[in-house]
Amino acid sequence: MSYRLREFQQSRKYVFWKPILPQYSKRRIASQGPSGIFSSDDYTLLMMAMRRLLLGNKSKSGSRFRFKRISQRILSGFMLSVLLCLGLSGWFVLSIARNIATRKIAEADMQTVRRIAGIADTRMSLLESALRLQAVFLGEGFGDMAAIKRGIAALREGFPEIASAFVAAPSGLQLYRSDRLSLENVGGILAFQMARKGETIVSDVYPEPFSARPVRTITIPIHQGEFVTGVFSVDIDFGGLVEEIQNSRLDGKANLLVVSSSGRAVAHTALDQLKSLDLLKLPPVEIVLEGTEGSSDGYVDEFGVRVLGTYTPIPSLGWGVIIERPLKGIAAEVSRIQSVVLGSILFALAFSVLAGWIVSRRIAGPIVRLAAASERVAEGDFSQSIEKDGSDEIGALTESFNRMVEYLRTFSDDLQKANATLE
Repeated sequence: MSYRLREFQQSRKYVFWKPILPQYSKRRIASQGPSGIFSSDDYTLLMMAMRRLLLGNKSKSGSRFRFKRISQRILSGFMLSVLLCLGLSGWFVLSIARNIATRKIAEADMQTVRRIAGIADTRMSLLESALRLQAVFLGEGFGDMAAIKRGIAALREGFPEIASAFVAAPSGLQLYRSDRLSLENVGGILAFQMARKGETIVSDVYPEPFSARPVRTITIPIHQGEFVTGVFSVDIDFGGLVEEIQNSRLDGKANLLVVSSSGRAVAHTALDQLKSLDLLKLPPVEIVLEGTEGSSDGYVDEFGVRVLGTYTPIPSLGWGVIIERPLKGIAAEVSRIQSVVLGSILFALAFSVLAGWIVSRRIAGPIVRLAAASERVAEGDFSQSIEKDGSDEIGALTESFNRMVEYLRTFSDDLQKANATLE
């Protein structure tokens, strides 16, 4: 072994070249024998050994192809993960689209029934308070007929839903009647008899005999001190509420109805189509009259149609407000939600493809550049240098490559100088 080879083996560069030297030595011995002098042939053999180490048994085109496949593998893996996640989430959302649509429609209908129930409840609470206050005024001036007339006239002006009112003595003889009909003796009426004993009687809703409008009668005792000195009774006409509900405009073919405490329909958007006003057998009617609000999905309504019912009670009346919406009408909302979900999935997929392509290019790009530079170095071009991009593993690999090329360049220069000296 020559002096220069022995000197090189003792240097720190030998650590880098150690994997190459066995391959070089085998080729050298096979071609020239165990001479200890470096020659130009030695240089060629060394370059071939280095090329074999860098590229293995693959050809140049095969190596390049292998590195370029990295970006495709990264993109394929990324897209597979995205497709799996989007597919599972999309399938889940599509499978519950009907529940989403039902919940959304039920929430909108709940706002409507609460608004109607709130208006009716507030109005009725004010009316009952006004009636009790009027009964107190009547007790203070019970014998003054002019004061009775003025008080009832003012009450009816403030509450137009009061259809009629009368004041009767304990004997049952009417002292005043607002409808200007002839005075009667109401002593045989059960509500009068109970009010004379000190009880306030509120009847259920019943159809007025002449107009068939829904009416409720409230009978209140008139006190003077501890004694009942008369009875005050009013008939409340809910025709205005019925007309308001009749004129309600709901999306689709939904119906809005109000039921009394007995389950009788007080108002209905399709009142003229009802075969019976008794709706107590409907599932939501039973529930709402217990004072519970909510929604019932899939029951059969009074017309034999499967519907979604949303309901809320009117506490002051003991009534309930219900919106019934055919399930067939919900299908359009379900289709809309499904379209939105599918559109979102397609958009997310397209965005994921673009993002995956960019990420794969950023990851595989430096590797491809390293592979190309390694091929050129293996061919003897030691001027290669790759700019370090980042401090991750690829950046560390780039830095190691640059150090390797620098060692090769230095060693190549030393080797050429040695050959020139020997020649």
